[in-house]
This record gives sequence, C-alpha cells and structure tokens, in this order.
Amino acid sequence: MMLATHARFEVGTQVWAEIRRPRAGRRHAADWLRRHCIMFFKDLISQLRQTPKLAGWHSKLQQACEVFWDSLNANPRTEHAEQDVATLISLLSDRENFAVARLVVPELREMKIDPTILYHRQQRCVLEATSELRTGFGRVETARQSDFDDILYVAEKETMLNAELQRARVLLHQSDAFGSDNEQLIRHWLSEHPELRPTHNKQNE
Repeated sequence: MMLATHARFEVGTQVWAEIRRPRAGRRHAADWLRRHCIMFFKDLISQLRQTPKLAGWHSKLQQACEVFWDSLNANPRTEHAEQDVATLISLLSDRENFAVARLVVPELREMKIDPTILYHRQQRCVLEATSELRTGFGRVETARQSDFDDILYVAEKETMLNAELQRARVLLHQSDAFGSDNEQLIRHWLSEHPELRPTHNKQNE
C-alpha cells in the first residue's frame, strides 16, 4: 500500500514542469496537486483509523495534519471529505494526539483564533473544535510563578525565606561553626537580599 501511495502522490519534477508552463498549464498543475493532496489525506486518515498506536503512528498523524493544513493554505478551492475532517477532529480530541499535532501546525499552538486571518472553512472547524485544548496547553506554557501567588502561598514563601535568613545569620555569627569557603557562600547568599542583611550589634561584636 505504501508503494502505491508513494507512486500516486509523488509530485517531483512533473508538477514543477507544469507550473512553469503558461497560465493554463499552471492551473492544470494546481488542480492536479489539489486532487492528489485530497487523496493523500484520505489515505492517511484511513491508515490512522485502521492502525493501532504502534511505532510511527504519531508521525503519520503529524503528516496528515500537515497535508490537511498546507493543502488548504495552498489552494482555497481544496475541500477534503467531511468524514475525513470529522475523523481528524476526533483524533485531535485526544490530548496526546493534540500535543503531537500542534508541533507541526503552528495555528494549533494559538490560544485564540486571529480574527484578521481568513482561515479556510475546514481549518476553522478544526480550530473551533480544539479551542479548549488550545487554551489549556497555552495557559500551561504561559504560566508564571506569580499565577500561584495567592495569600497562603505568599505567606509560606515569606516564612521559608525568613527561616533561611535566620539560619544564615546564626551561621554567620557563630564562631568556628564553618570554614571560610562556607562563610563566603553565605555572604554571597545574603548579598542577593540586601534588604534582609543582618545588622551587627554590640553583643555580636
């Protein structure tokens, strides 16, 4: 089957030769490429339906996503079979599958649909169907520490910092508790928190 697939969908020099021809030839080449992309996508979807998730399955899914997306970008007249598009959407509803697909389709990494871009109708169907997954993955990737700084978490961080500060103070002012190397490390740590630098008093002196 793979040999037949490669023979049927190899573009090679034939397409480029036709693209260089006059306008009628270029139009013929574009139609030829459009039809073969549709058949290629259909074959890939058929294989994904029938093949269990063994080695190479996710690579085939990535290839199907690329063929689908790029063919629609290349020629707005392209229309894939609705059943095949529905199968692709069903496959992408799985988080693992979606994580793999978004590596090769940049639009799947966007949290929101750009209203200024005129997506193909079938592309928009995929984007709308994966809206929740796109948002979820995007939030995880853009999360910062401040997103977790609620009142209790901030209090816990301050407690831990104060504990470390107090420990450094004790070590710094105890005699013979550590060597010069450790003292240098502690002083370096304290230098990163100048506002918390321990003050000397008469007892310590």
